[in-house]
Amino acid sequence: MKNTSFSKLCKLLLFIGLMLTFGFSLGQTKRVLVNWMDGGNSISRTFPYVADYSNPITTSSSMNYSGLTPVNDGRFVFTSTPVSSTLDTSTHPYFSFTINAGSSSIDLDRFVIQGYCCWTGSTSLRYSVDGFASHLGSITPNGSSYTLTSVNLNSLANITGTVEFRLYFYGNTSNSGFYMPGSGSAYTSIDSTPSSYGPTAVAPPTGYSWSFASFWYNYFAPAITTNSSLTTFSKCTGLASNAQTFSVSGTNLTSNIAIAALTGYEYSLDGITYTSTLSITPSAGTVTNVPVYVRLTSASTGTPAGNISISSTGATSQTIAVSGTVNALPTMTIGNISNIDQSATSFVIPFTATTSSPTLYSISSGTNALSGFTPVSDVLFSGTSGTLTIPIPNNSALGTYDFVLKVKNATTLCESAVINFTMKIALAPPTITSFSPLSGAVGSSITITGTGFNTTAANNIVFLME
Repeated sequence: MKNTSFSKLCKLLLFIGLMLTFGFSLGQTKRVLVNWMDGGNSISRTFPYVADYSNPITTSSSMNYSGLTPVNDGRFVFTSTPVSSTLDTSTHPYFSFTINAGSSSIDLDRFVIQGYCCWTGSTSLRYSVDGFASHLGSITPNGSSYTLTSVNLNSLANITGTVEFRLYFYGNTSNSGFYMPGSGSAYTSIDSTPSSYGPTAVAPPTGYSWSFASFWYNYFAPAITTNSSLTTFSKCTGLASNAQTFSVSGTNLTSNIAIAALTGYEYSLDGITYTSTLSITPSAGTVTNVPVYVRLTSASTGTPAGNISISSTGATSQTIAVSGTVNALPTMTIGNISNIDQSATSFVIPFTATTSSPTLYSISSGTNALSGFTPVSDVLFSGTSGTLTIPIPNNSALGTYDFVLKVKNATTLCESAVINFTMKIALAPPTITSFSPLSGAVGSSITITGTGFNTTAANNIVFLME
């Protein structure tokens, strides 16, 4: 069983309150659960008598009897010898109605008998849930006239699995019969049973014309609701966008909630694994505020837009509008980088063109890294051509060093592909600052002063021109 009767009543009152307050329909209808349609001659009927109609939410249903005697008069008639007025569920005669609800949780409405006549004693409908201890109600005869009669089962908790109902007969002082006629007339109710529960509630299968015994249940239409506050998606070419979430709920569901594919978008239930479609499995027909992650795919281009469709069998489909923009990656064309000497504290990167309006640059070391170099990140620059001045440590070792440049659009936050380049630190050419004497006789010694010379005098060559 699913709920207590008290909780069911509370839910009903809550629903009614909501309906009165907000003016919406609960989508509840009464439907046939199982139906025995035309008993025919009881003496020739095979028992257990499998229901002529079973709603798909059930697995199987059948009717049987105990302690009653079938009568051969062309009708569905059984008789009983006198039975004491005190019911003994272990010995007194009964009809048995077994319903296998399987995994369904079924909210029963009524047990209905159409064309009931002539029993002179009492009846009691009971069920196996409590070991046939509780009296659920009685069906009412009308002397020798056929009648429509029922037992209201709305106070019961939902049933699951296999449940047997027994209609006990007792208290007759003489032989008494239980009659149902062989026609489909709509008989008058003797106990205010609505005529809508009559014999034509379900179209009979071939060879049968009417309904004489049935169980009904309360059907609540499946419903889906969503909660969404999505904003426009934005992403960079080749990358997935950041995810946003919306929530999905459902009640009285008979199948999974399906989220359909939409070009340019993908979904996830955990924010990690994304797929083009999604299926949400209900628990006992319910889905409660399940978050769904949605994002633009890495392959999407242009301005993807449309409606995300969310559906489940029998429920009104819901849609969530989405739109997005795919931004191009910025680019930068750089020129030749001049060599620097060991005294330099920076080097210059000339650039000649940009696309998609980059305004920030970042530089990090490449494979052959310059020792002591500090990466720069998101440094502001302007223009489509110009120079970038990059600081480096003073007195760096001679060599050719690898660097990685990226540029970024500060508005879209799209970043370029890597731009690899090299920078060379080389010896500065020697510079003569003075020499003396400025003139002299052949063979005179000359003193030359300058910078950038090799520390070994023999490794320096100086050319004097006339």
